[in-house]
Amino acid sequence: AYEMEIDTLRRDKDQVLGELEDVQEQTQRATMERDSYLMSVEELEKTQQEMEDKYERLSSLMEVEAEKKRAFQSRLEESRAELAVVGSSLKLAKDENEKQKQKV
Repeated sequence: AYEMEIDTLRRDKDQVLGELEDVQEQTQRATMERDSYLMSVEELEKTQQEMEDKYERLSSLMEVEAEKKRAFQSRLEESRAELAVVGSSLKLAKDENEKQKQKV
């Protein structure tokens, strides 16, 4: 009877140790998953911050380039107006030259 009780206790102990090992493995897996999740969240937060910084830089650059574009457009319009004046003057000069040739 004493041997049977010892065998039962040994089986119970082995069963409890097996269950303990299973629980420890599950805990370790859960811990690894949690750590992996936290790393993923940290990486995503870092990536988001990098993208926000890049967006800000590009927005600033875009504003600078837009201002340059406006300045160039203004210069282009001034040049167009000057070209129109020169073109009109040239036409008048040619017309005057033709009149002078016809008189001679």
